[in-house]
Amino acid sequence: MAETFKQTLTAMLYEQAGKNPDKAALTIVGEDLTYTELVEKSNSVARGLREFGVGRHSVVATLAENTADQVLLQFACARLGAMEVMLNTAYRGTFLAHQLKVSGAENIIVDRDLIPAILEIAADLPALRRIIVRGGDFAPQTPLPLEAARVEELHSHSKADLTDLPDPVWSDPATIAFTSGTTGLSKGAVLSQNYLCNFAKIE
Repeated sequence: MAETFKQTLTAMLYEQAGKNPDKAALTIVGEDLTYTELVEKSNSVARGLREFGVGRHSVVATLAENTADQVLLQFACARLGAMEVMLNTAYRGTFLAHQLKVSGAENIIVDRDLIPAILEIAADLPALRRIIVRGGDFAPQTPLPLEAARVEELHSHSKADLTDLPDPVWSDPATIAFTSGTTGLSKGAVLSQNYLCNFAKIE
C-alpha cells in the first residue's frame, strides 16, 4: 500500500511544474497543456472566479462534456479553497436539480447546448446565481432568471499566482462526488484536496 502523505492540489501542481515545466501535463480532446500552462491557465480561471464572488467553501458546478476547462476549474477552485462538482450531462429534471440543491452551487459552467436543462429547473434552485457558458455565443431571446457570462471571461485574467490569498491546506474540501443513487437520490460525498492527491499518486 502506498504511504499516505498530506498535500494540496495546488502544491502538487506547482511541484510538478517546477520539475517538468515544459512537459505535457494534460492531453484532452486534442488539446495539450504543459505543466507551466496548467499553472498559468488555472490561475487565470481562479482570478476570474474570484471576480464572480467565488471564495473559500464556495461551490462551482459544471454540466459539460470533457474538456480542459474542467481540469482548470479543479485546480482553480483548489487555489481559492472552493469546491467543484461535475454533473452528469445526461441528467435532467429532478436528478439534476437534486445535485445542484445538495451542493449549493452558486455558479455553473454549462455547455451551450445544455443550457435548457438548467433553465427548466432554475426556479427550484435558490442558491444558483450565474450560468457561465462554454462553446459559442449565447444570446437569449428572453431575460434569464440567472446572471450569464462566458467561459472566455474566466480566461481573460492575469496568469500570475494569487499571492494575496493564503495557501490552501491539505484538509480543505475540494470536490463533491455524488453516489450512483441505487437506493434513492444521489448523496454528495465531500472529498478533500489530500484525498484527491493520494488517489492520484502513482508509485
